[in-house]
Amino acid sequence: MKTFPKVLVLTVTILSALTATLGWSIYTLLSALLTSITLVLVRDGLRSRSKLWSWLIVAWLYWGLSYVSNLIEAVYFAVIPPRTARLSALVGLLLALATAGLLEVMTAPGDSGHERRTVLTAGAAWRIPVLAFAFFVIYLAAGIAIHPWIASFYAQRHLPTLTQLLRLQVCRGILDLSCIYPVYRQWWKSRTRAVWVSACIFTVLCGWGPLLLPNQFLPGPVRLAHAVEMGASGILFGIITALLLLKPAHRSIERSGAIAH
Repeated sequence: MKTFPKVLVLTVTILSALTATLGWSIYTLLSALLTSITLVLVRDGLRSRSKLWSWLIVAWLYWGLSYVSNLIEAVYFAVIPPRTARLSALVGLLLALATAGLLEVMTAPGDSGHERRTVLTAGAAWRIPVLAFAFFVIYLAAGIAIHPWIASFYAQRHLPTLTQLLRLQVCRGILDLSCIYPVYRQWWKSRTRAVWVSACIFTVLCGWGPLLLPNQFLPGPVRLAHAVEMGASGILFGIITALLLLKPAHRSIERSGAIAH
């Protein structure tokens, strides 16, 4: 199936689920559309050993980034109660499984091509801690940039110390990387495509998708400020992550051939 029909079907599915729980709004539609485009781009770049594995990869990516990671931070900052977070995580899991399953049904075997053009960089796993710390640095810089627009809202809450924030964001960075690492392991498109798709993933699934949704816990101006923050930091972190963890496959082939000769 072509890209546009996939995006359309997914948008209707996600929009229906979000409208049932949050109500209709233009922001709900935009969130569903951006999320659908991102998930389709991800699935179109995968070629895994089974459709079950692809389904689980996409479901974990969606649920882990859009729900688990964001809810952990929201509870830590006392923005939402833990009970509400658990319920939201459960609803999000069901939506992620259903959305990824529907996308898998619409994706025919071989849609992603036959020749792998990208592979994981040697020692990629050892770069995860470095990227997790980079996540904290980028997060902190973006947070400082928008602080004047969110200071009054968070002044009413007990904010963590810098050490506590470091622990939290490094753990979230590792969690976020665990969501995208399986995508990279099964990625068959070019490294260039992986770079900009990664930027979309961290911008939309981590930020714009959830933040566009109206809720009673974050006022509109605060959500808008965080959307700007996540847009800038998501693009930067996505680009850095893809560049550090992936390399063109032909380099590995050429190196292997040179060794053999």
